[in-house]
Amino acid sequence: MRQYELAIRIAQIHHLVDERKYKKALAVIQTLDMRQVRSLSDLKVFAEVFTRTEQYDAAKATYLRIYRKSRTRRVLHRLIYLSIRTNALDDAEAYYQEYVRMHPSQRDALILRYRIEKAKGVPIGELIEILQELKQEEYIEEWAYELAKLYHRAGRRDECKRECEDILLWFGSGEIVERAKILIEHLEEKDPMPYIDDKDFTTPKKEEPNPDDTGSLPDIKEFLKEQKELKKEEKRVRRILEGMAQKTLSANAMKQYAGLKKELEQIHTVQQRIKKD
Repeated sequence: MRQYELAIRIAQIHHLVDERKYKKALAVIQTLDMRQVRSLSDLKVFAEVFTRTEQYDAAKATYLRIYRKSRTRRVLHRLIYLSIRTNALDDAEAYYQEYVRMHPSQRDALILRYRIEKAKGVPIGELIEILQELKQEEYIEEWAYELAKLYHRAGRRDECKRECEDILLWFGSGEIVERAKILIEHLEEKDPMPYIDDKDFTTPKKEEPNPDDTGSLPDIKEFLKEQKELKKEEKRVRRILEGMAQKTLSANAMKQYAGLKKELEQIHTVQQRIKKD
C-alpha cells in the first residue's frame, strides 16, 4: 500500500475509534499490512481496536511490538490481561514477574496475582488468602465483595457475614452494598436456598456499543469528503471565534466551542499525518 493511502487509512481508524466504531475500525485495519505501521501511537490504537473486538491474539501481538519499543507498566499490564484471556498462563506469569520488578505496588501486584491464580483454577482457599492480603494493603469495595463471595462458596459463613458487614460500614451505599445486605439476609435464613451472584464487579464495565458500528468497511472517499467539509467548518468557526474574542461566552457556547475544537484538531492530525508521509 502506498504511503499516502496508508496515512489516510490510519487517520480513518483514529476517527472511527473516536466515534467508538471499533468493528468498522477493525475492517479498515484488516486492509493494511501491519508491517508498514511503525508509530507507537498508531499501534496503541490498533491494539485497543483488537481488544475491543475480542481479537485477543492480535491485540497481544501488537502490544508485544509496542513493548519492544516502550517498556512500560501499562503495556505489561495489558499483556498480562491478554495472556489470561488467551489462556497463555505461562506468559502471564512471566509478564507478572517482570511487572513486579518494574512496579513495586503491592496492591496492583496482588490484584494481578489473584487474576492469574483464578485463571489457573487454584483452590478457593488460596484465592481467599490473596484477597485477605489485599484487604490489609487497601480496602477496595469490589474486591471486598469478591472476598465475601469466596467465603460463601467455601462455606465460611461467619467470615462471609463479617465481610459483608465491613462493606456496609466502610462504603455505606451503592449496588455492592445492597448485594452485601442481600447476602447477609441469606446467611441469616434458617433453611437458605442456594445463593448465586455471578456478576463480577472486579472487571471494568463494558462500554455501550455504538449502534452505527456495523462492522462494514467504510468508504475512504466518503471519509475524505467529510474531512473537506470539516475543513470548511474550521474556517467558518475561526471567523466566528475571532468575532467573539472580546465577549464573555455562555456555558453552552463554551461547550459547543470545545466540541468544534476537538473536531478541528482531528482534521489537523489527519493533515499532518498525510503531509508527513
